[in-house]
Amino acid sequence: MLSLTAFGAGSSEAGSCAPRCGSRNCHTKTATINPGGFCRKAADGPAAVIFPAQCYPEDAPPVYKAAMHYDVIPGAAEPFSDETLADPVKRGFYLATIAHCMECHARRPDGTPGYSDSFGKGGHVMTGPYGQAVVVNITSHPTKGIGAWSDAQIKRTLTEGIGHDGRVLKQPMARQIYFKKMKDADIDAIVAWLRTLPPLE
Repeated sequence: MLSLTAFGAGSSEAGSCAPRCGSRNCHTKTATINPGGFCRKAADGPAAVIFPAQCYPEDAPPVYKAAMHYDVIPGAAEPFSDETLADPVKRGFYLATIAHCMECHARRPDGTPGYSDSFGKGGHVMTGPYGQAVVVNITSHPTKGIGAWSDAQIKRTLTEGIGHDGRVLKQPMARQIYFKKMKDADIDAIVAWLRTLPPLE
């Protein structure tokens, strides 16, 4: 959850605006590290819970040391309605978007966002205290991606952190601590959405 102190004083309407719009009171852009591109799809109800009801003060504009580039997440321009979320595939896309799945899985090998041409392709090598972790292809490609995986294998990967081949996922790809707390219907929705990703290799 975002810290209240990160946004300072402001109106409740502005509170969910900063993370979703990627701007301070819809005027000045926030830094790209803020998840505006992913969070703008958050429905109004969840947004009020996830995001603090405070925003940046208007009289304290940010000072950035470099020009910033903002990437648009395909299909995440507007919040989803309750009616739209009733569709399992769209609900899966919604959940995967606010979970930032494509922040890693749509990142090109050189580390740049590839939302337009590498959506789900993976390939980026992440390095940290855990060593190295290669972001896998989660598109429907039968050999390069997860197209040949069963629903059960995908669910196990999400909720238990175990790949289709029995390999234990390493950080930061091991997200089972979060997915295992989700309802079965929501995990099913994510799987249904993953099946719709065009095959990439």
